[in-house]
Amino acid sequence: MSDAPLFLEASRLRADFDRVFAEAEPPPSNPGESLLAVEVAGDPYALRLGDLAFLERGASPAFLATGAPSFLGLAGLRGEVLPVWDLAGLLGYPVRPLGQLWMACSADTPRWAAAFGRFGGLLHASDTELEPNPGGGPALVSRFARGICRASGVCRPVLDLRLISQAIREGSKR
Repeated sequence: MSDAPLFLEASRLRADFDRVFAEAEPPPSNPGESLLAVEVAGDPYALRLGDLAFLERGASPAFLATGAPSFLGLAGLRGEVLPVWDLAGLLGYPVRPLGQLWMACSADTPRWAAAFGRFGGLLHASDTELEPNPGGGPALVSRFARGICRASGVCRPVLDLRLISQAIREGSKR
């Protein structure tokens, strides 16, 4: 029996395999966006996955006395010491002690972490489930929201961490 047919079959399989990786992948028909579903003071919100470096649970910030009621302190997260802000307080809700904290670390520098009480999971919203912020709602939420996500039967403002970070910096200059 000749090895030629096996060699030809292996060559064909190798060429097919290489061709799959050489061809450009077609763009998805409705790419949408990946979001984290979070709950702030009992209300549903979403954070863009692309705005985050990581999500952490359970770290307790070390309190530092400042004049900012939403500032919770500093926490060591993944080898970095980051300022931690209470997301509820930043959105205009009353600041109250949080139990077990979830912290979403911003991808932009300088990094900081937004603390909240409940993580609802990962969402993938299609383009039809995302819409620009129509305005209305509480002023601070509207100021920090850059859209609405209507996925999984829930309407969630999509918060922009860059806008919140800018407001934190502007507030620290006063």
